[in-house]
Amino acid sequence: MAIYTLRTIKQCIDELLCKLEKLDSYTVQHSKEVALVAELFAKRLCLEPEVIEKIKQAALLHDIGKIELPQELFKTSEKLTKEKRELIKKHTIYATNILENDYPELSDLVPTIKHHHESWNGSGYPCKLKQNEIPLSAQIISIVDNYNALLGRCYSEAMPIHEVCKILLNGAGTQWNPYLVYKFVKFIMSNSTQTTT
Repeated sequence: MAIYTLRTIKQCIDELLCKLEKLDSYTVQHSKEVALVAELFAKRLCLEPEVIEKIKQAALLHDIGKIELPQELFKTSEKLTKEKRELIKKHTIYATNILENDYPELSDLVPTIKHHHESWNGSGYPCKLKQNEIPLSAQIISIVDNYNALLGRCYSEAMPIHEVCKILLNGAGTQWNPYLVYKFVKFIMSNSTQTTT
């Protein structure tokens, strides 16, 4: 006999985003922007529709673990200290715990969300995965997350798109999958050209 959940995937995501909104509206806006760009990039990569949808969902929730962080972290525009950065790194583990314990409907998003801060060379966190040990969906969100962050965060100066792309390219082969970075920069620059002509 099948057991049907009382919550849909959308309801779960909306509920979690509502919790995050109460803590930090900027992070919610950032997550929505990452989700939009990640979805469009995944389509450009010709991934399967089901995979694209999961990437979009995971992107919306990639920072959800931050609801477990001290609120004062979100009430300052000052540059983060080393100690605060280390604390923020725990958000991937917090997210894993939240989804596995309270939102089993979203459990298939856990690998993507947990590993979106891994690096191609194995220097990332939380598990120091490297290269294709990192889920493809997490690799995509990592690039888009950093792209959106570099365009302008509450604690840093906004950068022009060409400078952001230069930073992404400099991280190809170390922080990110070089193939995906090159494809993403081409995708971004082609869209940027279209919107300015």
